[in-house]
Amino acid sequence: MVDFGLFSGVIAVLLLASIAARHELLSEGGILAALLVGITILWFGGWVWFLLLASFFLISSGFTKFREHDRRKKLAMREFAKGGVRDFWQVGANGALAALVAVIYHFLPLNTLYFAYLGIIATVTADTLATEIGVLSKEAYLLTTFKKAPRGLSGAVSWMGLLVSLLASSLIGVSALLINNYFNFTGIDSAALVLIPTVAGFFGALVDSLMGATIQVMYYCKKCRKPTERSVHKCGTKTVFYRGWNGVTNDTVNLLSSLVGALIAAGLYHALKGY
Repeated sequence: MVDFGLFSGVIAVLLLASIAARHELLSEGGILAALLVGITILWFGGWVWFLLLASFFLISSGFTKFREHDRRKKLAMREFAKGGVRDFWQVGANGALAALVAVIYHFLPLNTLYFAYLGIIATVTADTLATEIGVLSKEAYLLTTFKKAPRGLSGAVSWMGLLVSLLASSLIGVSALLINNYFNFTGIDSAALVLIPTVAGFFGALVDSLMGATIQVMYYCKKCRKPTERSVHKCGTKTVFYRGWNGVTNDTVNLLSSLVGALIAAGLYHALKGY
């Protein structure tokens, strides 16, 4: 017998993937990864979990396209390996942990895991919007030294980026409240649904910037005299090691910050519950 709920969900996943393809938000590999993540979360978490993922997709997609032809944004996206069209590994870094938590929740339905999932979604949304909007700021500062840094550089933050990051994580909190109320899901306290992802997402994204400024590998182009995340600079010159840990890319940092967001959200849930 056909499960029409699941069938309609798969159609929704395919629809979102087609939107991503049409607007060049994802590469072919990115679309594949998005399908795997989306179907896994729908299958094991259900509509509530999937709609939260869809909220991230719609919010982040809108801001990815926001002023995409602005010179400052185009320069930053070419210089640093994040933002713009996302590939398989970028999508996986943002979604793999969320999918794993959905699978575990299916077999162990604890509110702690649900809030961990909210923390992940809020973190990746906050980080994405901080990147897409932060590069439009007039100035950016390295988080560890507060010295001026190129816009878009991993570890660099701006006031605009921080404010947008807070807004993004709160949007996920509001989305969680609306979705949970519509589906009458778990009867969780409304204030916690908004507050926890807002806090977890903001600080998760902040930790992302901190790791970007410390452990993420960065290279340097001697010809252009510029730091970059690319092993071969846009000018075609092979770059040299600049700082960070070899192998720790922006995708690695995104995955780790998602984990931090999950742990913060789960911890806050237990703190508010009093145990």
